[in-house]
Amino acid sequence: MAQQKGKKNATKAEKLNFLGNKSQNKKMEIWALSQDGGASSDSTECPTLTEIDPDPDKLTKSHLQQALDALSQKMITTWQHSMDSLRKGVQELGKKTSHVESKTEDFAQAHNDLATHVEQIEQKLTATELKLTDLEDRSRRNNLRLRGIPESKIPENLQTMLEISFMHMSQRYS
Repeated sequence: MAQQKGKKNATKAEKLNFLGNKSQNKKMEIWALSQDGGASSDSTECPTLTEIDPDPDKLTKSHLQQALDALSQKMITTWQHSMDSLRKGVQELGKKTSHVESKTEDFAQAHNDLATHVEQIEQKLTATELKLTDLEDRSRRNNLRLRGIPESKIPENLQTMLEISFMHMSQRYS
């Protein structure tokens, strides 16, 4: 296992050491690391240095600049796609938030209307209770209590009995 790791490391080092110049090797390491940054959703790939010029001895600043420009363009495109996606998501959230706020305002207005209606009904109920109490009191005031006249049996001469009873009462209180 340790030998296999050594072979893998050696092959990577060999791949990066094909130029022989240490400063160019560093540039190639940076290039290799930037190209190994993960998958891209974009189907267009950045050209590698060997695609720009297959002969590593002929690599120049212009070749590196072309590769850097291609990488920059790919990154810009990726960022633009990401930003467009984020903008779309924010717009959708804005629409949903606007809809929720509208519904909340509708519910608040309905609640206020119902609260006002309940208050009016409570006022009417209170007024009706007062009227009922007043009517009950008036009804009791109109009743007379007469003693000595049986309630279960109405006598035939009720009117004469009442006249006699009223006369006695009026003489007593006058």
